[in-house]
Amino acid sequence: MEVQIDSFHRYRNNTLQGFFNVYFPDSGMVIRGFSLHKNDKSKWIEIPAKPPTNPESNAPWTKILFFYDKREEIKFLSTLMKALDEYLGKQPDISFD
Repeated sequence: MEVQIDSFHRYRNNTLQGFFNVYFPDSGMVIRGFSLHKNDKSKWIEIPAKPPTNPESNAPWTKILFFYDKREEIKFLSTLMKALDEYLGKQPDISFD
């Protein structure tokens, strides 16, 4: 599956480093709102999610994409991380110091 990073918007808050959109050239589809997180030990991508319908409940946010097979989700996120690393490597104005 070919993916391209459409944009990256820096936004720092705790582990959150920013948000980005993913373009799927084969279908023309764009999915907005992926987030990049980083701490001292690792970095990871979170799938876009929406808040609970009742803000007073303790319900978790709901991912807008899900995979029946966790292995497929891991493979997908790995593909995104590779594309994001490549995209960010070409953006001299974005650093993660």
